[in-house]
Amino acid sequence: MFWTNDLIHEVIDREITEYDIKSGNTSIMRIFQEEFNPPISEFDIKRLELLDKQARVVEVGRMLRDHKGFANVLEKGFNTVVKEFIEANQLNQEDEILSIKRDAVFTTGLVTTTTIREYAHFIPKNTYQGYFRIPGFEFLYNTDNERVDVKGLQDELLPLHEQGILQFIRDAYHVRLESGHRNSVRSNSWMAEFLEAYLHKELPFDYYREFNSESRFRLNIGGNTMMIDSVSEENVKDLDISYNHQKILIPFIGLFLR
Repeated sequence: MFWTNDLIHEVIDREITEYDIKSGNTSIMRIFQEEFNPPISEFDIKRLELLDKQARVVEVGRMLRDHKGFANVLEKGFNTVVKEFIEANQLNQEDEILSIKRDAVFTTGLVTTTTIREYAHFIPKNTYQGYFRIPGFEFLYNTDNERVDVKGLQDELLPLHEQGILQFIRDAYHVRLESGHRNSVRSNSWMAEFLEAYLHKELPFDYYREFNSESRFRLNIGGNTMMIDSVSEENVKDLDISYNHQKILIPFIGLFLR
């Protein structure tokens, strides 16, 4: 199950916990082993559990490919267990669940039951205190270690944005915290000043690195587009900064005005 709560755009200064099913695939196989065709034996499940993580991923991929209907039973199992986890903890899906990523549940609610059907153990994996959602992206912020996790961009690309868009997320959180996270003069003034500096190319270069799967800089020279990995003062005049403006900043203006 992949689900995002369309009613929640922002969470400020409230504990958010990500609960993941420990050894998700094998846990679901063990609970629903008789529903697979052919049924999965306990021997095969234990064999999978003895593999290292990468080898286990490869083997599960082979099973998905070779056994008709395997993927459907597995996904149905995840959906069932996640639903029962939510029900067992009486979590209000509209108010207390930010999103569900297959076997991961991001919630602000109180969780007291972490084991479902004996074998599915929901483990608290990450905690956060801030959350922003705009089209295509979810940003989760841990104020203790200043870490920003992103749903919508590959994890391995995030270090490229630490001093750019991810710093913008940190600053936006603290401004919203100080202003009572409402449409306020303080937060709107900060956003206007930031936008002006962005458009005048007065910010550090990394703010202009496109926040996408390429994560490079776009130059527009004489009507020709060029993507490069780094920029210097010489390139600033040719920087095309429209991508982050349209995909990140404009949606944040809408979020701040809610």
